[in-house]
Amino acid sequence: MSISPPPEEQKRDDLASKSAGHATYVPYNAGIDGLRAIAVLAVIAYHSGMSRFLGGFLGVEIFFVISGYLITALLLGEYAENRRIDIKRFWNRRARRLFPALIAYIGGATALAYMTARDVLPTKSEILAALGYIYNWFSIFQDVSYTEGFERKNFFHHLWSLAVEEQFYLIWPLLLWGSLTLVGKRATFALVVTGIAASTILRWILYEPFTDPLRVYYGTDTRASALLIGAALAFLWRPWQTDKAIIASPNKWSRIAVFCIGCLSLAGLIWANMHYTLFYPRIDSLFRGGMLITSVLTALVIAVSVTPKSILGTILGIAPMRWIGKRSYGLYLWHWPIFQLTRPRVDVEIDGWELFLIRMVVTVVLVEISYQLVERPIRERRFRSAFRSAVSKTSLRITFGRAILVTAVLLGCFITLEEVQADWSSDTSTEEEQQAIEPEEIVQEVTPTAVPTPTPAPMPTPTPTPISETLEEPTPMPETASPVDSFDIVTFVETLKTDNPTWSELLHLVVAPDFPVFYNRITFLGDSIMKGALTNASIRDLDTIFLERISVISENVTLEAEVARQWNEARGFIGQFQSQGLLGEAVVIHLGSNGVIDEDLIARTFELLEDVEIVLLVNARVPKPWESRVNDAIEAAASLYENAVLVDWRSASNDYPEYFARDGVHVRKEGAKVYLDEIILALGGEIEVDEEEPDEAVEEAEEESS
Repeated sequence: MSISPPPEEQKRDDLASKSAGHATYVPYNAGIDGLRAIAVLAVIAYHSGMSRFLGGFLGVEIFFVISGYLITALLLGEYAENRRIDIKRFWNRRARRLFPALIAYIGGATALAYMTARDVLPTKSEILAALGYIYNWFSIFQDVSYTEGFERKNFFHHLWSLAVEEQFYLIWPLLLWGSLTLVGKRATFALVVTGIAASTILRWILYEPFTDPLRVYYGTDTRASALLIGAALAFLWRPWQTDKAIIASPNKWSRIAVFCIGCLSLAGLIWANMHYTLFYPRIDSLFRGGMLITSVLTALVIAVSVTPKSILGTILGIAPMRWIGKRSYGLYLWHWPIFQLTRPRVDVEIDGWELFLIRMVVTVVLVEISYQLVERPIRERRFRSAFRSAVSKTSLRITFGRAILVTAVLLGCFITLEEVQADWSSDTSTEEEQQAIEPEEIVQEVTPTAVPTPTPAPMPTPTPTPISETLEEPTPMPETASPVDSFDIVTFVETLKTDNPTWSELLHLVVAPDFPVFYNRITFLGDSIMKGALTNASIRDLDTIFLERISVISENVTLEAEVARQWNEARGFIGQFQSQGLLGEAVVIHLGSNGVIDEDLIARTFELLEDVEIVLLVNARVPKPWESRVNDAIEAAASLYENAVLVDWRSASNDYPEYFARDGVHVRKEGAKVYLDEIILALGGEIEVDEEEPDEAVEEAEEESS
């Protein structure tokens, strides 16, 4: 998301422009700074994991519209005054406002990554892409998803939108000047409207349901509609350049009517930021109308805010909102690495409002340093005096006090919006990069004692309709003497509290009893977490462990687990399983880690599962905003359907970070064992006791490889 710094010294700029013989700047409007504040707060809320703002990423759309409006209004005013546009002067002014803060950020973020998180240390290509304002296309060509994956994101990940905006600054003045000169104002406006339509249609065409929308999300062409909507508004509404008395001095009822329009538009804008998501089922409506609606609503709020004597503009322009809006550029830049370095329950132990408070305090401090020592001095061309003023005791006290006040207000607002939920979505454990495991179509018969040779090479790419493994007639477990009915070996081992080496040696001789087969077939349907937990080939013997343990309760297993799979795909696979006779008496479903689900989606799935004896629903443990919503829906389904049983993976694993890889989501070997044991117990089976302790050296090697 990109944020252009607002003009700070409008009177000074106006005087300078007049003296230079150019059109004046667009008059400063506090209401627009307030709108900037709303946009950056929505972005921060989204990145914080606030479940109420799953569409907070739409803040970028607001910034695009604001930039399109202000830049076009400025250029139109200059052209009307001088019949030309001073391109060189425009670019210089833009560079002075944007480039210094970006340079400071790139240097600071790179140093921060070097000291604290070398796993995201930027490459030379990434630095050049950021400096060259092409990071959006770099992300497209490098296939860098905005939504997928649970790893710590690159510190430059958010610079894609700044690139889109800077590309607009480079190209738009030339196109506008040329069009105004060649075809005139009306025809140029028609071309702007045509551009809006073309960008919207292209976004509609390029978006493919159930695929990563990175091309649509990052593309300059597909995001141009927001910038052009702002430009179109500049053609239609620049009230400071009119002499009409009704506009300069509107009557009471006109002001009330305009205020109502503005309030409704602002309410719709907030609704959009709370409603739309980048995940099923609302992602379709987002790219096929949602972004357009957001841009139009933003344009209406801008139009109302710049109207003379605007009530809404006055409200939006209150001091705290102005303070945030003027620093929105820095807030956008610096909040991202701070949030990436403080992933709850992965990097830090705290969560909820305590973590949010710490994050915001650190962010605000960095932002204020950048604003006072880099942005203002260079933009205002008075480095020395600005520096002395910024570091004075009075200025520091005022700045610190304001920062504390703003942070407290933000915290209060966010807690209120979240209804002080103890299970705040950022309560999710943050996760880490999923292991590079390509899904594998396994169609094989394997005995439970078979030990495959680990293969470091990449797994083969699956066919479009993979149906996973079928295990027929596994070799029975070794026969043992029937245990005494009153003796439970599992309980005995679990409750044994002794370090006596004799006991330790004796326990290695104990063999768990052979359990009967409960199900003819068990069908597993899940995402990369299930795939990694059950048959991750990069973890030594994990697939063998899965076969050995599951064989005690089932003769056959169908496993269909795939990276990035979402719940909306479940019905298709279940229908396929039914037609091929691969739908077992027991079905285990672990979906929801990659996007929002709701009761209706689950209900339509259970229409196909009503004849299944038992359906296990494994809940989610992911550091994403939708975690709590997904788990609420799964818990509700487990209570609603007679054949549904909840497997509470989140509770079983939440206090055991040693189960997980660095992302806090995908499991290590020990976590995989617990994951499988939870499923076996839910199916009515009994878990086996490991015959030997894992070798520490092997465990360390596995952790490093993961």
